[in-house]
Amino acid sequence: MRRLSTALFILGIVLLILWVGVPFIADMFDLVLTDQRLSGIYHNTRYFIVPGAFLLTLFVTLRKSTTELAKWRTIFLTVIAASLSVLIFMAGFFDGLCGSSAKQVLFINRQKPSSKVLLREYDCGAASAGSQMEIVRVDTVFGIFIRVRKVDTTKLELDNWVRPPAVE
Repeated sequence: MRRLSTALFILGIVLLILWVGVPFIADMFDLVLTDQRLSGIYHNTRYFIVPGAFLLTLFVTLRKSTTELAKWRTIFLTVIAASLSVLIFMAGFFDGLCGSSAKQVLFINRQKPSSKVLLREYDCGAASAGSQMEIVRVDTVFGIFIRVRKVDTTKLELDNWVRPPAVE
């Protein structure tokens, strides 16, 4: 029974790291998942994975030797933490309202053809005052992420960048 509770505790911690930590790290480094199906799976499962992961951590934090008051305090704090996580993730619902579409490829990197400078339209639908045109650099990271950063084309080293051939 001890091994099972430890395994469930570790599973809870791993799930918390994946469903809570990874999005914060991705946001810090401006990373976005390229696979929309995988992104959809993450967003659709986070509402029950995170509270479930908090509950899985109870398998180790609640022991027979723990006093009754400490058990109830641990349960109460775990339920509060799980509830807060659901509220925070529900606020993330509004992330899906915004989107962008590439209008034109302006430059392609000579050494890394997957690195491009794009003119794109960014729009938040009914939640915004209208769409914005912006120039961004898009780099592929580990094959499943892209890093999108605004770029000033006047500061690009033109030796490293070429214009794509015109499409008629």
